[in-house]
Amino acid sequence: MNAKKIMGAVLVALLAAALFVGAGAAATVFVYQTGVTDTNLQGDWISDKGQVSIIGGNVTPVGTFTPGIYENATGAKLSIVYPTATIYGVAGNAQAAYPFIGADLFEGDDSISITNVSASSVKPVKYLLTYPNTTTVEVTGDINTTVAALTKGTYKLAVLFDYANFISGTDVNLLKTEPVTFTIVGEDDATIAASADQMNKGEIFTITVTGQPGVTYKVNTTQYAFNVTANQPGIDLSTFTTTDGNITIVMPNSGKVAFTIAGNTSVSAKEQTIKLLNNAGKTLEKITVKFAKGTLTAKTEAASYFVGDTITVVGTTTAGEPSVAYVINGTNFHYVHTGAWTDVSNDYECEGDSVKTFSFDINTSNVYDDSKRMDVGTYTLILTAGEVKAYVPITLKQPFISIIEAPEVIAQGEDDVEFIINAEATKQIAYYIFGTNYFAYDVETDNVEDEDGEDILNQFVIGLESSETEAMAPGQYFAVFQHPMYDGVLNIFADDGTSSWPVYLNSNTNVLFNVKDRQTANAAQALCDALDTQNIDDMYVKYSFFVVGKDQSFTISDIPTTVAQGETITISGVDTANAEGTVVVEMLSTAFAAVPKETVGSAAFIVVSTKIADDGTWEVTLDTSDLNVDEYSLSVAIDNVPKKTVTVNVVEGAETPDTPDTPDVPDTPDTPDEPEAPATPGFGALAALAGLGAVAVLLLRRE
Repeated sequence: MNAKKIMGAVLVALLAAALFVGAGAAATVFVYQTGVTDTNLQGDWISDKGQVSIIGGNVTPVGTFTPGIYENATGAKLSIVYPTATIYGVAGNAQAAYPFIGADLFEGDDSISITNVSASSVKPVKYLLTYPNTTTVEVTGDINTTVAALTKGTYKLAVLFDYANFISGTDVNLLKTEPVTFTIVGEDDATIAASADQMNKGEIFTITVTGQPGVTYKVNTTQYAFNVTANQPGIDLSTFTTTDGNITIVMPNSGKVAFTIAGNTSVSAKEQTIKLLNNAGKTLEKITVKFAKGTLTAKTEAASYFVGDTITVVGTTTAGEPSVAYVINGTNFHYVHTGAWTDVSNDYECEGDSVKTFSFDINTSNVYDDSKRMDVGTYTLILTAGEVKAYVPITLKQPFISIIEAPEVIAQGEDDVEFIINAEATKQIAYYIFGTNYFAYDVETDNVEDEDGEDILNQFVIGLESSETEAMAPGQYFAVFQHPMYDGVLNIFADDGTSSWPVYLNSNTNVLFNVKDRQTANAAQALCDALDTQNIDDMYVKYSFFVVGKDQSFTISDIPTTVAQGETITISGVDTANAEGTVVVEMLSTAFAAVPKETVGSAAFIVVSTKIADDGTWEVTLDTSDLNVDEYSLSVAIDNVPKKTVTVNVVEGAETPDTPDTPDVPDTPDTPDEPEAPATPGFGALAALAGLGAVAVLLLRRE
C-alpha cells in the first residue's frame, strides 16, 4: 500500500448526509419511506423540480423525483432525500471518538466502532463487506467484531436498509448504498515526508508525519544538523537532546502532524537523514534531505559616505543569519569585528524564514586598525553566512563644512538671528565671532528641524538672541565655523569667559593666542592660520557680516593705508537708510609725484560707482594696476554726501620672477567632481585681513 495516503482510519459519507435544512424545516424523510406518523407531514409537497405526496405515512414521488426542499400549501418546508447512511470509524487508541476522513483503519484494534446514522426509523439491516480478493459477504448484527478481525488490506463496505421501512416494490438499488473503500493498515505503517528534498542551509522546511491516532512516534534528528523551533503544535521537545535528537509525537485524532525545522548552517555535511521511529525505537521510515550552501547578497544603503558617517548595510540571505564576525579591508588597513552586533549598531535586524532580510550599521568613527582610523577611499566589507561570503564596497569621501544660510546685516537688538551650517559626518561644530572689542565662542550640537519637526542630519543652526546682538556694536564682524573632522575632536577651541579670551590647542593648558592681544581681523586670521596647519585635521569656513545701529547708521569696512601697485582693494559697507541709493568711491592722487615719460598706462585717479542693494549692502573693487606709485585720497560718498575719507599710499609691487616652461605631461583621466558647498559670502586676507571684503565666503578643504 502507499503509506503516504494514511490520514487516520476514515470512512466517508456515501451519499449526501440527511440533515435538517435549517430554520423552518419540519423534518427529513426518505423517498418511498413508510411509517411517517407525523400528521403535519401528510399531503402534497411541491418544488420547482416536481411533487411528492405523503399519504397514509407513505412517501411517494409523483413522476420523476429530484432530492431537495419541498413546500406544502401552508408554506412549511420538508427535506426529501434518497435513503443514506454515514459511517464513522473510531480507533481505540485515539484520544476521543472521531469521524475518519481518509479511509484507513488499523489492524488488530478491537475497539473499533462503526456507528450508522440515518433519519427517522430507517435502520440498516445488513452490511455488505467486500474483501481484497473481491469476495463480498453479508454481515448481520455487530459490524465491529468483523472489522476488528480484518487483516491488512483494502476493503469495501456498503449498507443495506431494511425493506420493512419502505413501500413494497421499491427498487433494491435505492435501499443499498454505494460501497466505501477503506484500508486496514498496521501501527508501524506510519510515514514521514519533507516538503522539499533539497534546500539551502538554514532554510526552513516542513516535516509531515502520519500514523495511528493515540500512538507515540519519534522523529530522530540532531541539534547539530537541524534547528527546531519550540512550541509548535503536535511535537514535544522536552526530551530533545544533542545525543538522541528525538522529537516526540503523540498522534492526534487527525492522524497527521506537521512541523517546521531548519538545517543548521554550521553543519558541513551536504545531506542529512531524518528517521521516523516507533515508541520502542524501531525505524519505520527515513528520508534524506540535501543541503546547498545558499546565497548571501549585501550592499550599502547609500552609494558613498563621508568619513565619520554611520554606514547602513542591507541584504538578503538563504544561507542563515549573517555572522557578526566580519572584515573591512583597505590599503594598509585590516579590521576584524568579532564582538556582538551591539558593538557596531543599535539597529541590527534580521527577519524572515527561508529568505532572511537583514540590516545593520557600522559607525566609521569607531572602526580602527591598530589605532588607525578609516580614511578617504574605497574599502571592502566581507560578510559571512554559513558557507558563503558577500563582498561589499564601502566608499568614503572627505567631509566638508559650508554655510547654507547666514545674515549679511544684523541690527542691534535683533532677535532670532540664525546661521545655518552644513557639516557632513559630525554631531558637533564650533563657531567663533570676532568684532572690535567683541568675542564669542560656543559648540553647537542641535540639528536643523524640518517642517515635521524631524532633524535634518548634518545641518546645524546657530542662533543669536536679542541680548547677544544688543551687545554687538555697529561695525564689521568675522565668523569662523569649525568642523572636528576625522578624529571627531575639536583640536582648537576657545574660552570667551576669561579676561584674555584665550584660544587653545588640544588642551586648555596650551594657549595659541589671546584674542584681546590682536585686532579683530588679525585674531580671525590667526585662528584660520592655526586651523590650516597639517597637524590639525579640523577644517573650517569663514564669513563676514555687518552690525548696524538701531538708527540704521552707516557702516563701512576697514580700508588699508598701504597697497602694493597691482593689488585690488575691496571696500564694502551697509547703509540701510539709503537703500537703492548710489555709492561713489574716488581715489585721487594728492602728492602729484613726477611720472617718467616712458611709463605706459599711468593714472592718477580711479572713480567707481555702484548701487546700494535693497538690504543696504554694497561693495566695490578698485584695481591699482595702472595707478602711479603715489599718495592718494580715498573718499566714499553716498548720494553725494561724503561718508569717509582716508589716505592710501600705493607702493611699488614686488617683481614676479620668470617661470620656466613646464614640459608636456600625459593627460590624466578625469576624476569625479567633489561635492561643493554653496557659494556664500565671507572674508579674505588682505594685509592681515586689513580692508576685508564683506560678504564673501571661503570654504577650506584638506586635499
